[in-house]
Amino acid sequence: MSVKATRRRVASVLAGVGALALASQSGVGYVVGPKSCITLAILTALGREDEIALHIEVALRDGLTTDDIREVLLPTAPDAGVSLARGAVLDAEKTLERLATEVGE
Repeated sequence: MSVKATRRRVASVLAGVGALALASQSGVGYVVGPKSCITLAILTALGREDEIALHIEVALRDGLTTDDIREVLLPTAPDAGVSLARGAVLDAEKTLERLATEVGE
């Protein structure tokens, strides 16, 4: 993929994430985990599945829920490509299962 195509893909994904971040404002105007949302979307768009697990953990610490994470990853499919979004979702599911097992121990 060319640099120009990568920039377009990332810009498109960021536009969607920006809308999500604005929609998730709490009553005091604080947006929960916007940096984590943006990071997950960028990693998905760039196909950096090797880094998704770490940033899923950070996103959870930032206050995102599993539903929030799903809402960031799934809409990236049309812009980033279905295969990249699918890979990110599968990595997220593995990470969330591992974390749930660790908490249950």
